Amino acid sequence: MLSIKLLGALEIVLDGKPVVLSRRHARLLAFLLLNPGRHTRVDVADVFWPDEGDLHLSNLRHNIYVLRQALGESDKHQVRLVGNDDIHFHLQPGDYIDVLRFEHIEPAKTDLANLIQLADSFGMPDPDTIDFFPDHRLGQITKQQDRVLARIVECYLEQTDVANALLWADRRIQHDLFNEDAYIAKMQVLAEAGMDEAVATVAVAYEHNTQTHLSTRLRHERERFAEKARKKAEQGRLPPHNLPHFPGALVGRTREQKWIVKHIEQGDSPIITVVGMGGMGKTRLAVEAARQVLRNFPDGVYFVNTTHAHNVTSLATHIAQSVGFHFFGGIAPEQQLIGWLNGKCLLLVLDAVEHILGAGTDRQVVVWLDQLVDAADQICILATSRERLLSPHEIVLDLAGLSIPADIDDARADDCDAVKLFQRLAGRRFDEDMPLRDVSHICRLVQGMPLALEMAASWVRVRTCQQIATGIQEALDLAAREGYTASISQYANLRASFDYSWQQLETTEQLLFMKLCAFESSCSPEAAKRVANASGGNLLALADKSFIRREASGYFAMHDLLRQYGRERFSDPAHAQDAETTQQRLIDYFADFAEVQQATKHLNHDGFELEWVNL
Repeated sequence: MLSIKLLGALEIVLDGKPVVLSRRHARLLAFLLLNPGRHTRVDVADVFWPDEGDLHLSNLRHNIYVLRQALGESDKHQVRLVGNDDIHFHLQPGDYIDVLRFEHIEPAKTDLANLIQLADSFGMPDPDTIDFFPDHRLGQITKQQDRVLARIVECYLEQTDVANALLWADRRIQHDLFNEDAYIAKMQVLAEAGMDEAVATVAVAYEHNTQTHLSTRLRHERERFAEKARKKAEQGRLPPHNLPHFPGALVGRTREQKWIVKHIEQGDSPIITVVGMGGMGKTRLAVEAARQVLRNFPDGVYFVNTTHAHNVTSLATHIAQSVGFHFFGGIAPEQQLIGWLNGKCLLLVLDAVEHILGAGTDRQVVVWLDQLVDAADQICILATSRERLLSPHEIVLDLAGLSIPADIDDARADDCDAVKLFQRLAGRRFDEDMPLRDVSHICRLVQGMPLALEMAASWVRVRTCQQIATGIQEALDLAAREGYTASISQYANLRASFDYSWQQLETTEQLLFMKLCAFESSCSPEAAKRVANASGGNLLALADKSFIRREASGYFAMHDLLRQYGRERFSDPAHAQDAETTQQRLIDYFADFAEVQQATKHLNHDGFELEWVNL
C-alpha cells in the first residue's frame, strides 16, 4: 500500500516503509499525481527540462527508471508508474493520496474523528511541489479546509461541547482572517454557551485582524447572537459533565435509550446495568442515554472508566478523579467519597465494570456500591458490564446486536439498524451502491454487532461486499472446525470479523498493530513512533481499517477486545524477539516521560493524566 502526503511536508510511505526521493524525483511524482491521465514523454520532458534539447528525453528516461525502482517496480513490472511511450500514474486499491482524499471528502457526510484527521493533515504544499498546484486548485483546497473546520465546529455544537467548539472556531478564524462566516460561527458558539459579553469581543477581533470596519451583516449577527446568548444565560447552563464524544449520530438503540432514560427519570432503581458481550456498543448507548438526562442532575454527570480499577479503593480513586474530589488523610478513601457524595444529585456512568468484578473482589465492590447509593440517595449509577452486578438495587438491560434482516433476501432489510450502520460506515469509504443482499449477509454473519460491522465496513474500499461476506463465513467455518464450545460460541462471529480483517492487513501492518497492543491505554503519536516505529502513514492505514481510532486529544486508541486479540497474536513464539524489543522500548519511553514529568509536571498536567494508565 502506498501513502503519499502532498499537503504540507512531502511524505511517502510504501508498505509501511518510508521512501526517500530526491527533489527532482519528488517533483516528477507530484506532477503525475496532480495531473491524472496519459502524458507523452515529450510533454513531460518539456515540463522539467525545456532548455536541454535532445537531452530532455534521456533525462526523463533515467528519472522514470529511478522513480520506478523507488516504488519497487521496473520497466517490465509496472504497477503504478505505467507506460512507455505514454506515461500515467495508476492508483492501486488501498493507496492513499492525501490531497485526493481531501478534495473529494464530503464534510457533511464524514464523522468527527475523520474530520479532525483531515483538518490536522492540511498544510500548504511543499515548496518543491507547490508549483504543480494551479492557483484555482489551491484556492479550492483552502475552501475545503474551511468547510472541514466549519463542520467540526457544528459537530461539537451538536454534542454541546462548547470548549472544543470554541477551540475549532478560533482555528477556523486563523485559517482565514478575512472570512466573515468564521467569526459568525464563533458568535454562534458563544451564544449557545450563554456568553453574551464575549460575542462582542469577536466583532472587535474581526476589526483588529482585518483593519476594516464591521459590515452591515456582521453588525446584525453580533446583535442577534448577543441577544440569544442573554436568553441562554437566563435559562441556565447545562450541569457539569465529562461525557466522551463519539463520531456521528448513534444508529438504532432508540428503544434501549428510552428504557434507560425512563428508569433514570422515574428513579426506579439507583443502579442500572447495561449488560452485553464486548463489541455490542454498551458504552456508546450509556453515554448517549446519560447525555439525555443531563438536566436531571444539577451536580453533574460523570463518566468513569473502571478498566484499570482492581479493588474498592482504586475504584473510589477513579471516581474521585472524574468528579474532581481530592482525598485527605485519616479516613479510608472509599468512605471519604461516600461522605462527599452524600447530598449531591449526580449520575455516575461506570464503564467496563466487568474488569473489576473479575479481579477477585467482586462482592466487596458491589457491597461498597450498595453502601454508596444507600448513603447518598440522590446518586444514580449507570454501569456497563459483560455480567450482572447481582446487587439488590440493580435493574438490568440485556443488550443484543442491532436488528438484522430475517434472511439475506429480506425485502425490508433497509429498515434494519445493522444494515443502516454498515451503510453509513461504508459510505465514508465507498460511494457506489452496495448490493443489499450482500450487506444483509454480512449483518447476519456478525449478528448485528456494531464493532464487527465497523471492522467489516472498513474493507469496502478494496473488497466487494460479497468478498467480505465470503471471508467472514470462511473464518466462521474454520472456527467451527477448530471446535468452538457452546460457552464461547457467541464470540465466534466477532472473532471471525477480526480474523478476516487481520488477513487483509499487510505483514508490516500486522506487526505494527501487535506492537501498539503493548500500550495499556491510548497512546500519543510520539509514543507510537518511539515504541512501535509508527509513522503517520502507518497509523492512518490502521485507523482507516478500524483497528485503531484517533481521539479528540490527538491520541490513538483501540477497543479492549482488539487489544486482547493483538496480544494473543503477539504471544506467538515467532514474534518473541519483536515482543521483547517492543516491551523494552515501552519501558524506556515511559521512563524518559516520567523523568520529564517529574521536572515539569506543573506545566503539562493534562499530558500526565493522559499517560497515567500507560505509566
